[in-house]
Amino acid sequence: MRRNVESFKRAMRLENYRLNGSTGTPVLAEGQYRGAVTDLGVGNYRITFTEPFSRVPTVVSGVLTDDAHVRITTLTALLVEVQCVDLANAPKEADLMLHVMGADIVDEQ
Repeated sequence: MRRNVESFKRAMRLENYRLNGSTGTPVLAEGQYRGAVTDLGVGNYRITFTEPFSRVPTVVSGVLTDDAHVRITTLTALLVEVQCVDLANAPKEADLMLHVMGADIVDEQ
């Protein structure tokens, strides 16, 4: 379900994703109607947006699994790839949240 976002910018879009990956098989618990998740290996995930943004969006991420953190490794108007690692920087399956904000028109700054 889309929600309205009040902004001084035109045609802004905010999408939230909750990815449950700690079980070994990643599933979108939130955002499943706005994107699809692909497992790229241990702790590596790709979320492909159903409707691409007109420009590269801004992404804020947070990990929900203890003793882990998340890195954004690839970001385009169509997808975001993330890598979850433990405190020793070894890949780790994890649950995470992604907040994606971008514009639906090309000329918005």
